[in-house]
Order: sequence, then C-alpha cells, then structure tokens
Amino acid sequence: MTALPPRLAPLLLAPLLLAGVAVAQPAAAPPPAAPAPAAAPAAAVTWAPQLRAEYLAGDSLRVPFLLSNPGTAAATAPDLDRRPWLIEFELDDGQGRVVKRRTTPPAEDPGGELRVGPRGQRQALLEVPLSSGVKPGGYELRVRLLGGPEPVELGRRSVRVAPPAPVAAHLPSSGGERGALQAVWLHRAAEGFDLYLHEVDGARPGDRGRSTHLAHLDRAVEPRLSAVRVGAASGRHVVWAHSPRGITYAQLQGGALRSAPRAVDLPWPAAEPVGQPLTDGEGDLHIPVWIPAPQGPGGELRVVVIGARGAPVFRKVSRMDARPGAVHATVDDAGAPLLLVRGAGYVDLYTLGGPATARQLPVPGHRLQSAPDGALLDARFGLRPGGDGNPGGLAVLVTRAQDDGLHAAWIGLGGQLLRELPTTPRPAGLPPLIDVLPAGNGAPGFRFAGGGAAVYVEGPRQVPAPPATAALLRDASGAVWRRELRAGEGLVSSPL
Repeated sequence: MTALPPRLAPLLLAPLLLAGVAVAQPAAAPPPAAPAPAAAPAAAVTWAPQLRAEYLAGDSLRVPFLLSNPGTAAATAPDLDRRPWLIEFELDDGQGRVVKRRTTPPAEDPGGELRVGPRGQRQALLEVPLSSGVKPGGYELRVRLLGGPEPVELGRRSVRVAPPAPVAAHLPSSGGERGALQAVWLHRAAEGFDLYLHEVDGARPGDRGRSTHLAHLDRAVEPRLSAVRVGAASGRHVVWAHSPRGITYAQLQGGALRSAPRAVDLPWPAAEPVGQPLTDGEGDLHIPVWIPAPQGPGGELRVVVIGARGAPVFRKVSRMDARPGAVHATVDDAGAPLLLVRGAGYVDLYTLGGPATARQLPVPGHRLQSAPDGALLDARFGLRPGGDGNPGGLAVLVTRAQDDGLHAAWIGLGGQLLRELPTTPRPAGLPPLIDVLPAGNGAPGFRFAGGGAAVYVEGPRQVPAPPATAALLRDASGAVWRRELRAGEGLVSSPL
C-alpha cells in the first residue's frame, strides 16, 4: 500500500505566541562567577486555519483549524470550540466591499483553554457566520485571532465561491431506515475536483442538508460509500478506482476523513469494483471486485479485505461463466458483512465475516433462490417489518416476472419463504427493471428505465420516474422521494 496524502492548499500563516506557554528551563546552573544565562525562548503555538481554494455557494463556509505545539514543553491555548467569537473572518471581494463575520460574543467571556502536550496537536472546526449567503465570485479570505492586545492574523488566501458542479455521485437508496442519509459526490472545481459528503436527516429528506468537503483530487473518479450496520453511519469508507487495477479508500470519522486516502494495487491485470463496498462491525473494509477472464464473458468474483493492520487479503467468492447481473451488500445487526449475488436464474448469499484466520479461505455461501432464466428480475436486502408472529428484521426481497405480473416475496437468509407480497401488474412495453423499493408487507415500488423512458409503478399507481442517475428513497411514513444532483443546486430531494 502506498499513501496518497490529499493536496493541501499553501497557507500564509503567522506564528502566534499564546499566553500560558510553558517556558523551557535553563540547564544546570552555571558557576556563581559566570553571568546567568538568558531564559530559553517560549515555544510558538500556532492555530492554523486550513483554507481551501474553493467553497460551494449556498453552503456555509466551514474552516478547520489545526493547533500545533512544536515545543518540548506543554502549552495552553484558547479553546476555539467553546469560544468561537475569538476568531474573526473577513471577506474582501476586491471591489471595495469588505465584510467581517464573527460569532456574537457573550456579555462576559467565560474563558476556556486547551492543554497541548509537547509536539502535540488539537483540531477545531468553525463556521463563518451567515456565509451560506455569500454570492459566487472571488474573494480574499482573512482570518484573525482576537482577545489579545491586538488582533493577530492567522492566515489569508484568495478563494473562490462557486455554484455546485456535480460530475459523479453515489446516492444509496433507502427503504425507510431511520437516521442520517449520506451520499458522496464529486464537484468540478476551477482546478481539479473536490470530494464531498452530503448528510440530511432521514426523517426530513426534503431538507437541504449539508455538504462537507472531504478531499481535493486531481482527476475525476466514481466514489462509492460503503454499507454499514443500520444506525452506524460513522466509520464507513469512501472507495474509488484510480486505475484498471488500483483502488483508493479512506475512512470517515465525524463527517471528515479519519486519515489521508490510501491506495492498494490489485494483483490482476484488470479488476473492477462491483456493487457496494462494506464496513463491518470491526471497522474493516470489504470491496467486491470482478476479475474478467482473459477470454470470454466469464471471470471471478473476489473480495478485497482491508483491515486496520496488515496487508490486504484477496478472498475468493466464486468463479462464474458470466458477470453477475447485480451485487448487493449489507451489514447485519451483529456487524457481519453479507453479499447478495444475482445471476441468470439464481441468487446466492455469502457471509464475509468470521475470524481473521478465515480470511485466507474462500467466502462461504449458499444458493438462496433459483428460477428459469429471465424470470428472476431482482434480489436485494431489506428490513422486513414484524407481524404474524414474526419479529421481522433483515431479509431478502426477491422479484420474479410471471405471465400475470411482478411477484415479490420476502425470503429469509436461510432461503425460507417468509411472505408473498401482492402482485403488481407489469405494464406492457416498459424498459428494463432497474430498481425496487421495499414497502414493508405491501406491494413494493418498481422503477423501469432505459431508452429515454422511465416510470415508477407501485400497485395501481404509475408516475414518471427519474433516470438511473437519480436515487429513490422511502421515508419512515412510506412516502417516496427522488434524490438527484443538479448543477448550480447540489444534492436535492423532492417528492415523487
């Protein structure tokens, strides 16, 4: 593995000597006849704003700060998380308009300091007040620290505020699970591309939400967000292919990257990530990849397992005569990653978890369902509601095509039939089925798209549907929403 550090913008920083810095004591006392040596200079503790070259119009400008103590003695500095009013932001448009923004201070500053150990670091994240209303354009952004005898400039940079220009995204669908809805998307900047994480409350999918900057990239990629256990959004990974045989990944922590993106080179001439990666309950990453055979339509499905320590492991899943029609992923309540593979007339379930020693072995799996070629249209994980003496929980929703319409059923992870759902008539002349949205124990919704036509069918209801580039989700009330990226607006949701 080789590290790929994100490109950091150059900063013009002024070192800041803060009150409370411990002063290094002189060495052994000199002989009495010698003059006393001067005290060693105090260590410089610097709050450095991490300014970027470009920010999104319509979103609040958020500036990370890094506090560094390069000295050999502990130091103290103002706690910016508790006292954000000590930072003043100034935006200069170069046309004579200068706007100063600062959090309103309280009537009396309650104080609050951070202790930073020798050669230690601390971080803070501040939002420029009222910055969501900053108009697109070029500015000089200046950052100052207040609270001392004189303001101290911490940094300045020419920045650009630009409308969202999406070029790629991963918008995971949702079947009504509660919690935050997350997506990753790529913005075309004036130079290079910016990777963002978008979050919105699942109870209010129509809200604007917020996009948080993750990294700056030199080239366009197709990012994917890993599946995690329901309700455990923190700790998931962002994954993308950087070459025909290379994958880059980074883990999230609190809406930011936990560490710099890292790359792994795969030991095959070509390998393509398929489906959705997974992050298990231990924080390990599992990436399904399709390895095409040198000749013909066949190949092999494997899973790249990347743990916190050690080299990647390449686990064999199955050798196949043709590329699978779909690969779906989920993580169960115990944190075990599961893989659902649908081919021509079959659905197989694989369990990727287990002790670390088992990762050298092929992934265990079993045939979940089989059907005549062409009859099996879709299979995906979902949360089946309880009822009829069944507690509900994780299950597989399988859809078959028959003469009288679309037949969907909940299937247990062992292959047992749990519940047949109401049949949905399949309108004639529709393009292929690309998406199924579970609806509890009712008839699911089906999205057909292709050839310029797209329609959503749920029971007797038929409405125009967004294309495959948009995602559908069902909120807790059962209502269906469309999520899509729009130039100039970013990620938006609207009722279907």
